[in-house]
Amino acid sequence: STYTQLRDLADINCTYFSRQKTDVCRRFECLLIQLKHALDISVPLIRYLTDNFHHFDYSPEIKAHGYRSLVVAHGQACVGTLDILQQVDTKRVGLLFNLMYSSRLFQDLESWTKALIAMQRILTLAVKMVDYSEKKVLYVDADHVPLDIELDYFKMVAFDSEYFFGRTCGFQFAPSMQKMLTFLLAGLATFHETYNRSIPYAAASLATAPKYIL
Repeated sequence: STYTQLRDLADINCTYFSRQKTDVCRRFECLLIQLKHALDISVPLIRYLTDNFHHFDYSPEIKAHGYRSLVVAHGQACVGTLDILQQVDTKRVGLLFNLMYSSRLFQDLESWTKALIAMQRILTLAVKMVDYSEKKVLYVDADHVPLDIELDYFKMVAFDSEYFFGRTCGFQFAPSMQKMLTFLLAGLATFHETYNRSIPYAAASLATAPKYIL
């Protein structure tokens, strides 16, 4: 499965970078440790949610609800992370890695890792909601949830939402939707920078709009 591939590849690369002496390799090692930790926590939660999907389906024929969407979105994030990690695994050896690839790949991997950490918090809350509802009610009364669930909710909300933008923007949607969202957000970011500014400044900012896409 994608989870197994990602976990195994993270372990292999973490071991490789731990044996190197450069600062770049140490940064990759620390990041991969975070990634492995997030996966180790998330996979059992996903397994639990998957085992209980059927309790919340509208009918045996209509199998759709928020818990299913959450697990699918996490899987999509893992696919994106796996793609970056495969590039790291291919290019990590040699001088060119430090000179040409390490900066971009580190930023990409960091973005996806942070997105998975954020989703881990959402999964934790989702599992508690399933238990609290006694696997009977999809929508619970927010005014009567236990304090620990309420605290987990606020922890999730407080976690920086920027990890779902930029490089990871739109991963939970179809590829065609991802591209549209990316260009839309680049346009909005450019508009924010150029609002009430001079035309030359606006033109220069528009020319650098791809920085929001990278």
